[in-house]
Amino acid sequence: MFRDILAKKSADNSKVVFGPLASSAEAERVFAATGYDVSGFRHVIRENEMWHLIQEHGMGYETDRGQSPLTEVDIALIPEIVGDPDHIVAGRARSGLRSIEYVKRIGDRYSVVEVVLTKKKHLSLRTMWRRG
Repeated sequence: MFRDILAKKSADNSKVVFGPLASSAEAERVFAATGYDVSGFRHVIRENEMWHLIQEHGMGYETDRGQSPLTEVDIALIPEIVGDPDHIVAGRARSGLRSIEYVKRIGDRYSVVEVVLTKKKHLSLRTMWRRG
């Protein structure tokens, strides 16, 4: 799925829906941690966010920031991290949109941040990082 995004660079910032929330229990867990009602929302990844992960957090970029560079294997963990996080943190993106940070330890500590797009009922990937 992620290779499909990376194989093309489109003018329309294509998106990939990688799934609805796994269950009402997932929505309840997000609500309990953040106060955000995300019932019926879908997880989406836009092409430009995928390129952001590679160009800003990939090999050769993160060592100066104290983070480990992301690989394709790490990026492929996104559904697992957001579907079964160790904990969830509410926040705000620079744009002012509400955000959700999913944190999970799978060897290293991963964080995936999605912004809440209420009108579209999307949880849209914003960024991801890994700390060893």
